[in-house]
Amino acid sequence: MNKYLMIGALLSITMFWACDKDEDSEPEEVYTGISLQDFIDTNYPGLQPVDESGVYVVVTKEGTGDIPQQGETLYCYYKGKLLDGTPFDTTHQRPADEYLPQIGSKSLMVFEYNDTLTSYISGWYKGFGNIKKGSEAIFILPAEQAYGDEGTASGSILPGAPIMFEVELINIR
Repeated sequence: MNKYLMIGALLSITMFWACDKDEDSEPEEVYTGISLQDFIDTNYPGLQPVDESGVYVVVTKEGTGDIPQQGETLYCYYKGKLLDGTPFDTTHQRPADEYLPQIGSKSLMVFEYNDTLTSYISGWYKGFGNIKKGSEAIFILPAEQAYGDEGTASGSILPGAPIMFEVELINIR
């Protein structure tokens, strides 16, 4: 009987030790790809961030409407990519739901433009605050304005990874 108690105790200690993670420890895998600045220098020489946040906006098609204001609802398409061009998310392939109504064959992202909310990627607010309705643009975001030091649970975006979004601002209400 003592032998089984001893084995059980050792298993418990081993399981506790294996599951005990120091919250301050580094993630096992972090982003080591091209730096945001190297990406900008190579692909968009001379491009400056919109402000001290480090968010870059490249307008690829200028819209004719207004720039979004706080509290308005935005309707947009987007394609999220890593800096090497690997896609990780897009409205073009997502099923419709309450935030992605189906319009034709594509789903639209619908969200409130409010830079004090944290329910979406913070760099989006900087980006959309710099384009007009009807515009198409590329938002290039440092990790701090995207998924930060945590990355995504799926692992498709590593901790510390800068990312980009190709967006189209369809409507503002």
